[in-house]
Amino acid sequence: MDMQGDIERLMFFEHARKAAEATYIKNPLDGDNLLRWGGALLELSQFQNPTASKQMLLDAISKLEEALLIDPKKHAALWCIGNVHTSYGFMIPDEIVAADHFQKASHYFEQALDEQPENELYRKSLELTSKAPELHKAAHSHGSGPQALGGVAGPSSTASTSKNVKKKKSSDLKYDVMGWVILAAGIATWISFAKSQMPPPRQKSEDMETEILRSTEISETLLFPPTNHDEDVIPHWKDQITTRGLIASALLGILFSIITHKLHLTVGIIPSLNVAAGLLGFFFVKSWTGFLSKLGFSVKPFTKQENTVIQTCVVACYGLAYSGGFGSYLIAMDERTYKLIGADRPGNNPDDVINP
Repeated sequence: MDMQGDIERLMFFEHARKAAEATYIKNPLDGDNLLRWGGALLELSQFQNPTASKQMLLDAISKLEEALLIDPKKHAALWCIGNVHTSYGFMIPDEIVAADHFQKASHYFEQALDEQPENELYRKSLELTSKAPELHKAAHSHGSGPQALGGVAGPSSTASTSKNVKKKKSSDLKYDVMGWVILAAGIATWISFAKSQMPPPRQKSEDMETEILRSTEISETLLFPPTNHDEDVIPHWKDQITTRGLIASALLGILFSIITHKLHLTVGIIPSLNVAAGLLGFFFVKSWTGFLSKLGFSVKPFTKQENTVIQTCVVACYGLAYSGGFGSYLIAMDERTYKLIGADRPGNNPDDVINP
């Protein structure tokens, strides 16, 4: 996958993680949300350094265990946590600790398969995990192979050449095994994420659940509830003209009025600031709601209608500052301008002098 695709996947799953975290604050007993959270952490662990990746996998295990406490027979969560244990086991050099994680993964895969015996993906995951200890042992044992050959070399050129050949073969074997390990872990992680994402509309039909779980396409519909166009209604006017929106409008209106006066008195040309007003309004209110959410406060989401109200107020403020003549004809009517033009100039009457 190219760099652009990796960046898009990273941003996509990071957004999914934050959305699940916000939903967890409102409803910590939502098993589907915990499942989405664990799946996002599993996918994000592939983009981290080893230490951060291990921590993310442990967090994923914690969230999925919470989901299983709510519904112990949730086969999607059983499958997902099995893949997390498999991925975590490959990252541990200790064979005993890794074997323990592989054993836990097999146990969870068996439980998932018991819930859905006809699911081939569950069966393949179980078969893959049964080969994990052998792959793990081969990878880590060959990783220390070159150091073990260090004391064999003798002074002769033949021994040195033999040593180099052995090192090369050992290195090639090491990379071959590690390549298969990474492929196996990648397949397990990808499948687990695809299967862990249950669409929010809960289907009571078992056939429908099976069809959803067999889909391996990772898309936004697997992480976020589908849009219900029936619920996309215009908010009440009190929800559009809010206190936080008026505060943001006042602050941005003052700022843009100052900018308008500066440009009017120096350049004389005022560009359109509509886009800047909309973006800054979105940034201020979105930052404020995000800050309150992290502090644990329950805040209303920032709506597009609210952003439109802020943009309209800011544009009206700086438009009034420009069209009101504060930087043009009001200044030209004072006594100082009258004297600079000259009292004897035709049309320059002292009765027209108005000091602002």
